[in-house]
Amino acid sequence: MPANLRDVRVYYDRNTPLFLRYGSSSETRSIHRSLWLKGVRDLKEALAVSNNLVLEQVRKLQVPNLRFADLGCGVGATMFHLLAGLEPAVKAIGLTLSSVQAHMAERARRDLGISNAFITQGDFHNVPLGSNFHLIYSIG
Repeated sequence: MPANLRDVRVYYDRNTPLFLRYGSSSETRSIHRSLWLKGVRDLKEALAVSNNLVLEQVRKLQVPNLRFADLGCGVGATMFHLLAGLEPAVKAIGLTLSSVQAHMAERARRDLGISNAFITQGDFHNVPLGSNFHLIYSIG
C-alpha cells in the first residue's frame, strides 16, 4: 500500500531526531544525504556539499533583496546556511511537513538570532505560499 501524507509526516516526526543523531553533524544539522564528491575528506564536509552548491547558485543570481523558499526545509539547515552566506536583506521561508522539524527549525532560528526567516508546517505538493519569490528550491 502506498504511503499517504499522514504516514510521511509520522515517519519524519518519529525519525528526525535519529537522522540528526546518527547521520548529521552538530555544525551542519543536515538531514539530507551526505555527498562524497572528489576531495571531500569527512562527514562534516560531505554534509555541507549540497548546502554549498545551493549557496553558489544563489549567489550567481545577484538579485537584490532576494526572497526564497525552501520546500521540505527539514530543520532549516540549508536555509540557515544560505542566510549566513548572503546579504542581510535576504528573506526566507522554510516549509516542512513535520511538526517536529518545524519546531526544531524554529528553535534553531531563534537560537541563531535569525530574524529574516519564517518556518511553517505544510505540504509542498500544495504550497500555501504566494508567488513573490525569486527562488524556490527543494533538496531531495
